[in-house]
Amino acid sequence: MPRPLSRPSRDEVPPEDRADYDAALAHWFAAPGSDSGIAEPDPTRANHLWAAALMHSPRFASHRAEAGRLLRTAPDREGSFTHPDREWVGMVLAVHLGTNVIQAIHVPAALAVGVRPEAIRAVYARRDEDLSERERLLADYVRQVVDGTVTDECFDRVQEILGTRGIVEYTYYITMIFTVYRQVQAFGARDFTDDEILEILDDAEQRMATL
Repeated sequence: MPRPLSRPSRDEVPPEDRADYDAALAHWFAAPGSDSGIAEPDPTRANHLWAAALMHSPRFASHRAEAGRLLRTAPDREGSFTHPDREWVGMVLAVHLGTNVIQAIHVPAALAVGVRPEAIRAVYARRDEDLSERERLLADYVRQVVDGTVTDECFDRVQEILGTRGIVEYTYYITMIFTVYRQVQAFGARDFTDDEILEILDDAEQRMATL
């Protein structure tokens, strides 16, 4: 089967995996208002392509869906990272890894939760000096985590602002998003140029200004 992989039908899944299949399907493809309640995968959306591929392993897909829910709601619990901290990870990783494969989704999401558009532009321009102290510290930590070069100094400083549970959850989140980038690339999603992503950033910023 060529890339990108199409989503398997429920009938193609072994009976013992169908509960996991149903749970993952509801998580990623729920479409309120449609006749079936389930959306067809949109090949232009990297998250749909990624999820469609994962559905070939329903137990993995169901586990990943639950992990995603837990990590996205971590900022709603006291003592962890914030929603802007969460979306900041993707902004930093995209530039550091040299791929914008999921940025068309995550850039508007980052603005929606309060990530500064100026900070995103600074990361793409490799101008860390234009970041706030918190943005710069977390950017350093994100890069060090995926490179396997975390220093005691950086770890201690991040722990000071996020707390012990917060830095544990943030580290876990960073590595999860790193795997998403690589999985989406492997599954054959279209990448975007930096210029295309900056245009998406401009459009999203303009739409938010009119709200």
